[in-house]
Amino acid sequence: MKIIKSLLKISIILGMTLIFISCGKNDVRNYKEQIPDNKTGHNFHGENTGLTQTVTKEFRWSAPKGWILENSKSKLRIATFSIRQKKMNAICTLIPLHGDGGGLDANVRMWYGTLTGKDISDNKLNIFIKEQKRFKTLSGRKGVLIDLLKTESKDNTTSMLISVITFPGKTLFIKMTGDKDILRSNKDKFINFSKSIKMGK
Repeated sequence: MKIIKSLLKISIILGMTLIFISCGKNDVRNYKEQIPDNKTGHNFHGENTGLTQTVTKEFRWSAPKGWILENSKSKLRIATFSIRQKKMNAICTLIPLHGDGGGLDANVRMWYGTLTGKDISDNKLNIFIKEQKRFKTLSGRKGVLIDLLKTESKDNTTSMLISVITFPGKTLFIKMTGDKDILRSNKDKFINFSKSIKMGK
């Protein structure tokens, strides 16, 4: 009887251990970026506390309090944040691409066309890009803020803010889209967020 009781206790302990391990595994959400052989995973979710969080093997940042990290099924995005303010909504996505990601000119032309439904002349495009704010991240990487808040959109209510940051061998695109008013009120937070992004642990 003593042997049977001992075996039962061991079985219960082993069963609880396996359940605990299984639950831990389910909390890790693995996905692939569009970077060959680079498996990454989120290590946090839900409302952000404002503390620096490591999200991939390469990038880390300090996200503003109130920005909510959403589950993203996209293979391109390494993170998607939602920002809510009253009845207004916005999302902020992070997408790393190899090299220059197609070039700044081509991307700005695409964003302008998406927002306005119109093309932009080469001359106007060059002037617009030269007027955009340049900055450096806290780790010294060069970036440019593409501010489309003053550009008239198709619905006249939505807009975009995009930070383009150059890293060794790749470019990171941080794009915030949504209601103009929520973008205006979160512009400084967006810039500080962009500046906080760095590579490495």
